[in-house]
Order: sequence, then structure tokens, then C-alpha cells
Amino acid sequence: MLLTTAPGGRRLTDDPALMILFAAVVTFRYGMRGARQVRGESGESGVMYTLSRAARPTVDVVAGGDGPPAVVAPGGLVLRSAVYPGPTEVPEEPRRAGNSRVLARLLAAIPLALVVLEGVNTTPHAPVIPQPAALRGVEGPLLVLPASGTLEYSVMLWSTDGFPKIVNGLASFIPESQARTHAVTASFPDQASVSYLRELGVRTVVVLPEYLADTPWQGVLGRPVDGLGITREEVGGHVVFRLD
Repeated sequence: MLLTTAPGGRRLTDDPALMILFAAVVTFRYGMRGARQVRGESGESGVMYTLSRAARPTVDVVAGGDGPPAVVAPGGLVLRSAVYPGPTEVPEEPRRAGNSRVLARLLAAIPLALVVLEGVNTTPHAPVIPQPAALRGVEGPLLVLPASGTLEYSVMLWSTDGFPKIVNGLASFIPESQARTHAVTASFPDQASVSYLRELGVRTVVVLPEYLADTPWQGVLGRPVDGLGITREEVGGHVVFRLD
């Protein structure tokens, strides 16, 4: 019963940790008796001690008092063998289980690799329109013409350079105020559009000639600015109107 049952009714053979502890206690006990016999004391034969020294002659032991090795060698041998059984002491079943785990991990890596390969982007992208020189460092609030179509996406992107306030923008619907701005500025530059933009707080209007065709603003560059109190200058092929 002592050899097969642990406190609480568990069998020693059902718990590897208890088996290792039991084996260590037994080997320490017999090793102690063997050590007393080596020192000339009465005691039982130190068989465990002798066998452990013969099997593991290189195990480091603590020098005990007047010369003979200490009693830690046999128990240390058991604990060391439990932690590192050695290449020739690995049972076949654990080795097979280890190989199965490695194979399972390799198989699990296949779906991950497929996900990574699927994420490789081969879809062609539309080129990003370079920011016009006239918009670099410009102070807002400002309006960029033409103010319609997908060009608005580029204008919003360009506005991230310094984040000036802009009248431009594009959404799933056109707000009434923006629709009014589009209608009034179609005749820019004239007195009505300049006055309206000044009321909004707009001080700069940048015109991109290459995008004016077939838009309400295609005649902007052909209108005079005399008497409007505004200035006009060309910057990098684009035209900048200053309203103040």
C-alpha cells in the first residue's frame, strides 16, 4: 500500500511528480546509509550509492566532512535523470508524440502561409496627382477651382499639407451652402463672386487650368480682374487670385 498509494487515495503510478519524489526520497535514504558504511559506521549496505557512482561517476557531489562523498549523489542522480533523461533514455512513445506535435505545427502553418500569400496586393492603383506648387504653403481659407468631380478628393489630400481651411469637399450629397458656392463662383472673377467669397472668409482662389475643360469654371482665366480689388499671379503653371 505504501508503494502504490499516496495521501488522498491517489496511486503513485498515476502521478509522475509523486513517483519522482518517492524515488528521490528512497535514493537519498539508501545513499545516507551507504555513506555511513564508507565512514566505518554501522549501517546497511550502500548499494544505491555504489551503483550511482558507478553509473554516473562524473556527478558532482558535495564533500562531506572528513572525506567521503556526501549523500546527495543518488537523489541528485534521480532528479537529474528526471529533468534530462539523456538521448538513450527517451521512450519511444514520447518521441513519437513529439514528432506528431512538430508535424501538427507544420500543418497549421500552411493556412497561415496561404493567408499571407492571399494578402499580397497585386491590384493596380490609380496614380496620386502631385500637389500643385501653388498650393504649397498657401494660407487659407481658400477655394480651388474647378470645385467638382473626383478632383475634390485630390484637393482634400493636398490640404493635409498645413491643413488650411478649404471650401472644397466631396461627399455622398452636396450641402445647400456648397451648391450655392458652386453656382456663384461659376462667374468668377466678378463683383458678385468676389463679394460672396469675402463674406465666407475666403482670401485665396487657386485655379488649375488643366482641369477646367467642360466644367462651369472653364471661362475663369479669360475674365479681367480690373476694378475688383484682387490680384492675379501665375505659380508653376497655375493661377492664384488673392482677394485681400
